[in-house]
Amino acid sequence: MASKRTKKPKASAPRKRKNFLLRGAILFGAGVLLCVGGTAGFGGHDYTRPGPLAVGQDVVIPHGGYASTAAVLQNSGILADDWWHGTLFHVAVVLTRHNGQLHAAEFHFPAGVSLQETLWILRHAKPVLHRLTIPEG
Repeated sequence: MASKRTKKPKASAPRKRKNFLLRGAILFGAGVLLCVGGTAGFGGHDYTRPGPLAVGQDVVIPHGGYASTAAVLQNSGILADDWWHGTLFHVAVVLTRHNGQLHAAEFHFPAGVSLQETLWILRHAKPVLHRLTIPEG
């Protein structure tokens, strides 16, 4: 007696749909991870890259929040004046907040200061001192 060949049962429609959704979710997750990783890598590169400041400059950092500090730094040319560097400043301040708080004072920023060095100056540097001589009489 010859054996009969049996056909392999085809996957049902709900199973095909489940596999399709699973593949789609995996591809979407991989795409999100790729975007997040690329953004983090680019941000890390910009965090340590020299900034646009051509010559050393004294800048007065007023009391206020991170937004006002970022605006002053961008207006004075220490940070590039665009959305990316403003956002990167906010993210860097939040991620490095364990290093200390930002201080309001007049600070000296050297030429080509990076964002990492800028945050160190805002947290740990001594303010600029101005000498004043008052004559007697």
